Amino acid sequence: MPTLSEIFNLYAEPFLQGNAHTLTNEQKKAVLDITACRTGVLGTSLYKCQECHKLHSVNNSCGNRHCPGCQNHKTGEWLEQQLKNLLPVDYFFATFTIPSELYPLALSHPRELYDAMFQASAHALKTIANEGKYLGGKIGFTGILHTWKRDKRLHPHIHYIIPGGATTEDGFEWIPTKNKFFAHVKPLMRIYRATLLSILDQKKLTNALKPKVRRKKWNVYIEHAGNGEKVLLYLSNYVFRVAITNNNIIALDEDKVTFRFKRQKTDETVYQTIDVFKFINLFLLHILPSGYLKIRHFGFLSNRYRKENLQKIRPQLDHQRTDLKVALKIEQIKQKRQLLERRCPTCKGKITFQKINFISIRFHPLYPLAWKPRNPP
Repeated sequence: MPTLSEIFNLYAEPFLQGNAHTLTNEQKKAVLDITACRTGVLGTSLYKCQECHKLHSVNNSCGNRHCPGCQNHKTGEWLEQQLKNLLPVDYFFATFTIPSELYPLALSHPRELYDAMFQASAHALKTIANEGKYLGGKIGFTGILHTWKRDKRLHPHIHYIIPGGATTEDGFEWIPTKNKFFAHVKPLMRIYRATLLSILDQKKLTNALKPKVRRKKWNVYIEHAGNGEKVLLYLSNYVFRVAITNNNIIALDEDKVTFRFKRQKTDETVYQTIDVFKFINLFLLHILPSGYLKIRHFGFLSNRYRKENLQKIRPQLDHQRTDLKVALKIEQIKQKRQLLERRCPTCKGKITFQKINFISIRFHPLYPLAWKPRNPP
């Protein structure tokens, strides 16, 4: 089966010739990085075996977060850290989507739209949780931006994993949820919809929207998620995963790519064949703006105060409820990561980094084609 890198290497040049002027800088860089990854175009790194003392030269990887071959090792690291932060409480899984009328903004103003989605959904969760009839306190939660459907078409939405409880205003007392219930969806949706549209109105990005968008029902979901472990496992597949992975690609034949996906309702495997340039464009739909944070932590789980807040909360909870299971899962992740560590190809001993010979992406053969001056009208 062909890999994404192989497809890009075969078709990047003709694709850029006809489409470079329509791409963002981030999309151009993704194309060049993926074609250069582990080919030697970006230079090499030197490693030394601790056992047999042989030197080994390895082609540099691109490190682009949209490259399917460069982010897999980070998944285990992220999951391990999130499991360590799990509290022995009920967890909830929430999803905030947007109507298709807002999809064009994901192409023209992705940073502004995705920021607005985070702000509006976080505000909705905090507002609902702070009401006395629900929790009446400050909650903490983690959100992850996801931009595709199962068939890889554009579908921006945010997943949240939420511990079932809140802290009092002073942050010292834990208020648990009751009966595995967090909040009603309808008021959550209304607050989210109103806040998101208000933010976009202020940015003057809603001029072309039809009035019905402000009245229609937006899809917002929230459900009980047990102890949170399964949700974290599910989300870890998307944190450092690109829209189309090598496992999705089945065949490349006569300038057409066949890839597979599963239908959401039936879990049936579907095979789709499309033109290779359309396939590349489908992949590039999900390239995020440079430096964009797709994982965000809120409330008592915010990066700055998380450690301090968890130290206050844990003594109030029953540690025996999930600690043993989580510890076993963390150990499994560590063992899996150790198996993936780079080893000496001669004796399988551990190797240590010595030095790097780096070559700038500006020396990529296709760089002038990607950033060629636009032709005058």
